[in-house]
Amino acid sequence: KGKTFVLNNITQSKLASGKRVNTKGLSFKHVDMDGGTKLVLLDTAGSYSPVRVVNELSVVEKEATELFLLDLVFDLSDYFICVVNDFTSLDQRYLDKLSRSIQNSAKTFR
Repeated sequence: KGKTFVLNNITQSKLASGKRVNTKGLSFKHVDMDGGTKLVLLDTAGSYSPVRVVNELSVVEKEATELFLLDLVFDLSDYFICVVNDFTSLDQRYLDKLSRSIQNSAKTFR
């Protein structure tokens, strides 16, 4: 189960999710929560997924896109949920980078 599954359960939303469904790029959804709270959910494609190599830049472009999306989501978000299924060394590096970004940022998360 991934980020979309967690978002659906937290907010009672119905974003498409499942073993055969993958979020492509960014997905936005407006949600009205109990108590009048309004949220805009921002769901992203999973990181560190395999790359279909079509030329020598395929891996570099995928990595650059993931870093761009991480920075964009970080700048847009008031809340940040990171879902880790298997704690691999790649996940560990990702969380370390995220932790350093948060510590070095002037941004305040709620």
